[in-house]
Amino acid sequence: MNFDAFLSNTETRVHCHPWGQVQLISGGILEMEAQDTRFLAPPHLAIWVPAGVMHCSYNRKPLEYCSLNIAHEFTDGFPDKTSLIKVTPIVSSIIETFVTVTSTWQNLKKISV
Repeated sequence: MNFDAFLSNTETRVHCHPWGQVQLISGGILEMEAQDTRFLAPPHLAIWVPAGVMHCSYNRKPLEYCSLNIAHEFTDGFPDKTSLIKVTPIVSSIIETFVTVTSTWQNLKKISV
């Protein structure tokens, strides 16, 4: 799981991964191009990108970003193509807990060094 804060007008160049990726945000809208399709994902929708799919993204406004990287062998239940998937309240809560725990741990680590 990766977390990041993107400033306005942030762009990622075309790339791919050997793993599948669920991309979630809070605030703003994540714009992504993959498989000749443009996806627009507000916070209640995530974008699923299968392993090996070339994609790039852009956000006009600042947003908090989270990606869940999933090894290809564990993605049988996911769509074969890049797709929008609904983010349920329980998924949002789990992600928020991970963000809180991770940032707290990072802060404690900085203090103890």
